[in-house]
Amino acid sequence: MAKEISDLEALIMAEQQKRASLARLQAKRAREKTVTVELPAETGEGTEKVELLYRSIGATEYDKLVTKFPPTSAQKKEGAAYNIDLFAPALLAAVCADPKMTDEEARELWGSDAWNRGELLNLFREAIDICIVGVSMDPTESVFG
Repeated sequence: MAKEISDLEALIMAEQQKRASLARLQAKRAREKTVTVELPAETGEGTEKVELLYRSIGATEYDKLVTKFPPTSAQKKEGAAYNIDLFAPALLAAVCADPKMTDEEARELWGSDAWNRGELLNLFREAIDICIVGVSMDPTESVFG
């Protein structure tokens, strides 16, 4: 009987240790992600991979950016939630922690002839991902325990 109680106590303690405290939740740091980009080598021969550091801007700032750049009428008809040509560079400037870039620098990058659409969309997709990725929930699990 004593062994069963100690086993039960051990299970209860293990479960309690998994639970987060409010202090731990409040101390959570923003998500970070390294994004690798292939660029022409500085030597002029071949290419090299370089890294950018993206940091999530958080839900409130992300939502503010989305609403700051509403879609054009044509984009809205296609189901867009934002004007990609304005939102994308603003989001890049907001999440790219290293190298840090201004809004103007991000707009220049977005409009550059040196970057093709796919390359730019990859940078943008990674910027969105760092801001909206979260804990996945199994839809078959009950939210009521």
